Amino acid sequence: MSKAKKVIKFMYEKNKNSPPLQDDFEIQRLSNNEGGNVIKKIGRTMLNIFTTPEIRKRFLLSSTILSSLSFSYYGLVMWFPIMIQRMDESNATSVCGAPIAPSNKTKCDNTDQTSVYIDTFIQAVANIPGHVVYLLLIDTVGRKLLLGSSLILNAVSVFCLWFISSQTGSVVMSCGYIFISTISWDTVALALPELYPTSTRSTAVGLQWAVFDKVAGITGNIVMGALLSVDCTVPILLTAGLLAVGGILTYKLPNTTNTAIN
Repeated sequence: MSKAKKVIKFMYEKNKNSPPLQDDFEIQRLSNNEGGNVIKKIGRTMLNIFTTPEIRKRFLLSSTILSSLSFSYYGLVMWFPIMIQRMDESNATSVCGAPIAPSNKTKCDNTDQTSVYIDTFIQAVANIPGHVVYLLLIDTVGRKLLLGSSLILNAVSVFCLWFISSQTGSVVMSCGYIFISTISWDTVALALPELYPTSTRSTAVGLQWAVFDKVAGITGNIVMGALLSVDCTVPILLTAGLLAVGGILTYKLPNTTNTAIN
């Protein structure tokens, strides 16, 4: 028991900006992990998520926000290099101005794919400043405002892709989108666990990342690819719209910055 109290005291002092915890504090409740059916425990926890009004509201709102971000990000990042390549090959004046034509290639042509790899590498590097900005703003701006504003800015950046008239401009704009998306991803990864009490936190967050994030990401890849084979206007508007909806819904969530999460 004494070792457990030392661990609790250490965690308390590391996570709270308050006076040190006194050595004579009492542990009010002990959890017995022996015995019991794990499946039943998980089932009870999931039932609690969907039957408790406040938890259910937070779960559905945050799951919608996560799904909109995942659908838009994975769908656009996967197919945007193809959109740039198509514009470059056809000498079009905009991303959506490139004609859609079937490829006549019967074998791999490495020289024709070099620019795609370079553009993708540049876009990957754009993640780094996003992480830095997140670290600088997360505690000063707050989770709610940072997530909502980054999603709205993402929607604006995606919509602006429509008006880009050069390959260089497209790469720069896509880097801006990835930069802002990185802030959104980092913030949502921190904000989701803080929405739930300890008893349901791991199950709720695990369900969101395992189901909503993955299903939305896979769906985004498939839908964006299918729509791009018809016209790129629809996927750009769809992506911008979903991000805007996610940003608006963020302001329905509680502010968990510097507050007790249980």
